[in-house]
Amino acid sequence: MKQQRGITLIEVLAVLTLLSIISVIIISITINTQNTFKRQQEDNLTTTDMTLLLNSMTSEIRMHPSHVSVGRKELRISPPNEGATVYTFDEGTDTLLRNGVTNGVGISAFDPTLDGDVLTIKLTDPKSKIWSTRIVLRRGNR
Repeated sequence: MKQQRGITLIEVLAVLTLLSIISVIIISITINTQNTFKRQQEDNLTTTDMTLLLNSMTSEIRMHPSHVSVGRKELRISPPNEGATVYTFDEGTDTLLRNGVTNGVGISAFDPTLDGDVLTIKLTDPKSKIWSTRIVLRRGNR
């Protein structure tokens, strides 16, 4: 009898099937990893944007705590002998405006409230996460 060397058709099909399964698994892991990365990157950018926005507002408020007033979806800082800084919310464009100029985008709600000497600012991002800060206004003598 002759000994034949080579691969049978069954062996070739088995190898192709295994390679296909491994390829599908690797591709799905890669796609899932990319989607997770994009989602985390968006979350990080939102966190950075909201934090910077709240920090800049807090800094301005702390410079003039005696001259802060709150209206409906409006925060006004009106120091004497200086122009007022007014934060307003445009619901149509989901934009927070500072003196009429875009200061933050992708904000679905802006809710400043003043309870005595405690100012609370709440911002809601597109994913309905609420970002807030509470500032105790040290107004001194009124």
